[in-house]
Amino acid sequence: AKTTGEFTIPEGVTALGPNSMQTGRFSSVTFPKSLRSINSYALCGCVNLTSVTLPDGVTFGAEREVNVNKGAGAFSGCTSLAEVKNFPADIEAIPLGIFQGDVALTSFTIPEGIKELKDRCFSDTGITDVTVPASVTTLGNGILGGVNTSEVTVRFAKGSQLQSVGKNIFNSTPYKAIFDMSDEAAIDAFTKAGYTIDMSGVTIPFDGIFQYNFAGAKKLAIKGFVKDLEDSTKEKMVILDEVEDWAVTTIAENAFKEDYNKIKEVKIGANVSAIGSYAFAANNDSGGATDGTLEKITFKSGVP
Repeated sequence: AKTTGEFTIPEGVTALGPNSMQTGRFSSVTFPKSLRSINSYALCGCVNLTSVTLPDGVTFGAEREVNVNKGAGAFSGCTSLAEVKNFPADIEAIPLGIFQGDVALTSFTIPEGIKELKDRCFSDTGITDVTVPASVTTLGNGILGGVNTSEVTVRFAKGSQLQSVGKNIFNSTPYKAIFDMSDEAAIDAFTKAGYTIDMSGVTIPFDGIFQYNFAGAKKLAIKGFVKDLEDSTKEKMVILDEVEDWAVTTIAENAFKEDYNKIKEVKIGANVSAIGSYAFAANNDSGGATDGTLEKITFKSGVP
C-alpha cells in the first residue's frame, strides 16, 4: 500500500491480512463497513497516518490471522497517529504492541469491559495519563512509558478487578499509580508485584507510639517507635489489631534495632502476619543478632 493522501478500502473487504498495508504512505484511510478483522502488523509503519476511525463490529485477528498474538502491532510504528476513534469495546484484550512507537498518540480511552492489556500495547507512545477500567484483570509487560515519556500517571477505576501485573510495566519510566483505597485486592496485587501506589491525600494513621508505613490497602507496617517516646512505654509494648480501621499486619525488618535493649514484653495483635528479620534485635558485626532484654512475647494468632 503505497498510495499517498487519502486511501479508501473497498466495501466487501472483511479482513486486513498480516502486514497487508505495512509502511503505506497514505495520511488517512477509510475502512469499509464490511471490515471484521484487522490482523497483526496490518498498518505497521504507516508514518503519515494521523487519525483512524474504526468501523462498528471490527476486531483483531478474527479472520485470516497467522500470528499467535492476534492483531499484534496492527498500528505500531505509526509515528504521526494522534487519534483513534471508535475503538472496539467488545474485545477482551488490547493486542500486544498494537500502538507501540506511536509517539504522537498522547491520549487513549480504554473501553470498559477490556480484561487484559497485553505486552507493550502502549509502550513508547506519547501517553502520559490513562485510566484503567475496573474490568481489567491483567497488565502485561512493559505496557506504558518508554523513551518518549518522562513520567506516566495511571488511574485505576474504583472497583478495580486487577489480579495479575507483569514485569517492568512502565518501562523504567517514573510513574504514579492511583487506586481507590477501598480496592484492597487490586492494591495488594499491584504492590506484591513490586510496584508502589500514590499516597497523595491519604493520611497514614498515628497512635503516638509507633511509626507506620503503608503495607497495602488499609494495612500498616510498624517501622519503629515514634521519636522521643518514653522508655517506660517501650518496656511493655502492645501492638493493636487495628489503628483507625487500618489493620496492623507487619513488623518491619530491624523495626526496633535502636531500642532492642529497652523492650521486656511484647503483645502482638491478631492481624500481624509477618515479622521481619531482627525486628526485636540488633545486628552485630558478625552478621548475627545481639541479645536484648526481651523476656516475653504473646501472640493473639499464629505468625509464620
